[in-house]
Amino acid sequence: MEALGDLKIDGTFNQSAPLDRQVGAKKIYSIDLKAATDRWPLLIQLDLLESFFRHEFAGEVGNLLGFTMFGVPLAKSLERTNDSLGFSFQVGQSLGYYSSWAFFIISFSSFCCMGSSRTRVSWSIF
Repeated sequence: MEALGDLKIDGTFNQSAPLDRQVGAKKIYSIDLKAATDRWPLLIQLDLLESFFRHEFAGEVGNLLGFTMFGVPLAKSLERTNDSLGFSFQVGQSLGYYSSWAFFIISFSSFCCMGSSRTRVSWSIF
């Protein structure tokens, strides 16, 4: 989470700071995150994390966020006879994991920078 403070486009700790930096700009582009966090694929997050950090680190994050099974006693399957079904997160943000927001923002910001470079829009995250 601490590293997010270095991302000049991120407003996690100060929501107006990225906007304040735009005062006087001739063009401003905005990306709405309200739906992105719900459907952002875990594999994209892990691929980008692997490019920033070691392969082992990204793998452990994937194991923690994507392969931790949660039992849901109220959900039953017609094909299963046990009392609960197991679920894991493959998209969106894992509930209860404080690190998942930081991983999402790093991967999403990188993805946006890559996309903006393909459209010749200058956008730097640092």
